[in-house]
Amino acid sequence: MSFTQRSEVIVIGAGPAGLAAAIGCHEAGLTATVVDTSPAASAHAATGRSAALFSTTIAFLSRLGVWDRCAPHAEPLRALQFIDDTGRRLRAPDALFKAAEIGEEAFGCNIANADLARALKEIAAEKGIAILTPGPLRTFHESATRAILTFENGIELYAPLAVAADGRNSATREAAGIRALTWPYEQTAMAASFSHSRPHNGLCIEFHRNGGPFTLIPLPGNRSSFVWTERKADAARLMGLDDEAFAHEMEKASHFALGRIFDLSQRGAFPLSALMAREFGRARVALVGEAAHAVPPIGAQGLNLGFRDVEALLGLLVDAKAANADLGGEDLLRDYSAARRGDIVSRTLGVDLLNRSLLSGFLPMQAARGLGLYALGAIGPLRRAFMRRGMAPASPVQ
Repeated sequence: MSFTQRSEVIVIGAGPAGLAAAIGCHEAGLTATVVDTSPAASAHAATGRSAALFSTTIAFLSRLGVWDRCAPHAEPLRALQFIDDTGRRLRAPDALFKAAEIGEEAFGCNIANADLARALKEIAAEKGIAILTPGPLRTFHESATRAILTFENGIELYAPLAVAADGRNSATREAAGIRALTWPYEQTAMAASFSHSRPHNGLCIEFHRNGGPFTLIPLPGNRSSFVWTERKADAARLMGLDDEAFAHEMEKASHFALGRIFDLSQRGAFPLSALMAREFGRARVALVGEAAHAVPPIGAQGLNLGFRDVEALLGLLVDAKAANADLGGEDLLRDYSAARRGDIVSRTLGVDLLNRSLLSGFLPMQAARGLGLYALGAIGPLRRAFMRRGMAPASPVQ
C-alpha cells in the first residue's frame, strides 16, 4: 500500500491533545489529518483512569463543541484538601481550598478518560476528520515549505506543519531533532476508579505520604477515581493483591475518608518519570501534550498543560492563516515555544519539587514544605492567589 495525502496540518497521535488539535484546526478552517501510530496504546490509556480538568480547560473544550458530550459523565470538583500523612516530626498542617472562595462553583470537573476519549472521537468523526492507522513513523523530512512523513504501511503525508501529540516517547519529536530532558523517579503510580459508601461531596483529597501522593478524585454518584504513588517495591506488593485486599489497603491509606471501598475497576500501574523538551517547535514540528512535557500525577497539571499547548498553537495558526503566512514557519514555531515556555517550565519544576519533598529525609526541605502549606492555609490572599494560579497561567494563553 502506498499513496500520498496532503493536509494543512498533520496531527500525530489520537489521544486527547491530538484530537483536540485536529478539531480545533477544523473549526479554524484548516484541513487536518490525524495519524494514530499506536491504536492499542491509545485504547489502553483510556481505561480505568480519569482526568481532572480545570475550568479553563473546560471552557476551551466547550468552544470546540466537545464539552456538551462530556458534561453528563463529569463531576464538579468543588474543594481540594491537602493532608500531610507522612508521619514525620515536621508535619504540615492540613490545607483546604474551596472554589467558592474565589467566586467559582468548582475548580473544574473530573471525568473518566474513556468518556473524554469517546466524546473527542465522536466530534472528530462528525466533522469528517480522518484518523489513519498506518503504523509507526518510518521517515521524516523537512523541506522549505512542508514536513513530509512516511509510515510503516507506505502512506506518505505532507503538510506545512506536523503536530507531535504522540506521547513522551514521541518518534516525531526525535525525528525532528528536538532534544528533551528526562529524569526518572523511583516510584510507581497506580490508578483506577471505585465505589464507596460515603458521599464525596465534590471534595478532592490529596494525602501526602512518604512514598508520594495518594489522591481521591470525585466521579458522578458515589464513585471516585484514585492515583496512588508509592515507591516501586511497595507498589509492586500492592498491585499483587486481589481487589478485596487492595480495597482494604486503600481504606487504611485514606483513613476511611470515603467509608468502605468496593467495585474497583481494572487497576493500572506505570513507572513515574518526567520530561521537558528543550524547545517546543522546530523543523515544521510543534510539540503538544506529553511529547512536550510529562510530570508526575500531582495537582492535575499534565493533561491541562497539554490542552493549553493546543489552545496556544491554534491561536497562532488562526493568525497565520488570516495573514496568509507559513503555518509551519520558523516565526510561528518560535512564537509558540515562547508562549508555552513559562507555563511548562514553572509547573514541571513545581511538581518535581513537591514530589521530591515527600521523598526527601532532608529536614530543611520538609520544613519548607510544611511552612508553605501553613502559609497557604492561613493567609487568605495567598491562598486565593494559589487557587487562581493553579487553574490557569498567570497571563492568558497566547
